[in-house]
Amino acid sequence: MTRLQDLLSREAADFSPRGDLDGALRAGRRRLLVRRTVGAGGTAALAALLVGTIVLTATNAPDRAEPAGPKLGVKLSLDDAAPAQEGTHYTTVRPATSGAIDGYNTEHAAMLTDDGQVIGRGDMVTHHPKGGIKEQRSQLILTDPTTGSKRPLPEYSPLVGRPLRLGVDKLYFTQYEGTRVAVFDRSTWTWSTVEWNLANGFEWELVTLGADNRIWLWGRDGPASQLVSASLEDPTDVRQEASGTSGGYPVPAGTWIVITPADSESGTPAVAINTADGTQRTLPQLKGDLWTLLRGRTTFPLLFPIPRDDGSDLAFQIDTLDGADVLTLSTDDYLQPNTGSERFVAIRPNDAMEPAYLYDLEAGKLFTMPGRVAAIQGDRVLIEYVHGPAGDQTKEIEVIDMN
Repeated sequence: MTRLQDLLSREAADFSPRGDLDGALRAGRRRLLVRRTVGAGGTAALAALLVGTIVLTATNAPDRAEPAGPKLGVKLSLDDAAPAQEGTHYTTVRPATSGAIDGYNTEHAAMLTDDGQVIGRGDMVTHHPKGGIKEQRSQLILTDPTTGSKRPLPEYSPLVGRPLRLGVDKLYFTQYEGTRVAVFDRSTWTWSTVEWNLANGFEWELVTLGADNRIWLWGRDGPASQLVSASLEDPTDVRQEASGTSGGYPVPAGTWIVITPADSESGTPAVAINTADGTQRTLPQLKGDLWTLLRGRTTFPLLFPIPRDDGSDLAFQIDTLDGADVLTLSTDDYLQPNTGSERFVAIRPNDAMEPAYLYDLEAGKLFTMPGRVAAIQGDRVLIEYVHGPAGDQTKEIEVIDMN
């Protein structure tokens, strides 16, 4: 598999693709998990599979006071989940409508901007008859869920990757080739690209867009690794943040990046680096293998460890960055965080097509949702409904505001 194909497989999960690619992408995620688990001594930290960008404010979503913080020490099972009821638990902003983008393959829609707008995305990949990718194009459409009005963004090539931040003024995406960021200016309605000159020999990956609007990149050349940050405004401004780290893949946790030890049994604490100023701190010993973390949580950064597979009962665990228990959710199958906001965390089963659970951090309540939770922005939730068998599926999206 080429570097581009590998990145396509890893990052496509951020946009919830359907159809013929779905089985291949699930297999790719399993291979990535095994590879990183083996390489990082059992630490499963899949930052490349983070879904969406978690946002803190929304002009079109309902206003709420400052979050009260997560309720601590909650212990639940999946049987405690209550079905979310329209009118009681949520209000429909836009009923379910088709999520298809005509003329593009791998059609999907799974993003919300800071101001509560829906971004639908379609990719068109033209393959050369003798193998390889001949052409890649992306189409993004911005929809106001209140009115239903749609506005296509100009086409952009090469394909954009996972969203780094979906702001009111600018939208930031990774790109599939090189250490570049695609930037869409919503005021001028134009695309631009930012790229940096980095050390040769390293295979660089974009980790997150930091609190100070600097991009954070992690690179590995054999056993050596580096963590650097770079300015989005000045491509020559590249700052060394950490080097020689032998831990697992750096994973964003709000305004922090967490690097776990290479040997999860060594007792060595994880290290967290603040993306605002580069300060470092050690974390309490994690209760299990570190799983995917949510972006954008500034008030209460959260960790999502899962127990090691040692034959004991499974439990999905949410902790604060300081190690305080937020939620212990007993389950008979592996669960993983899907997306979230300051108030909610969406938790999905292994089968991404199954309806999700939504956990209210403040109230300590667990809900079953009517469909798959694709994105959360503040209290606004984007739900996906998938109909039909694999390979012949249709999809609808619905926008709701949690009460």
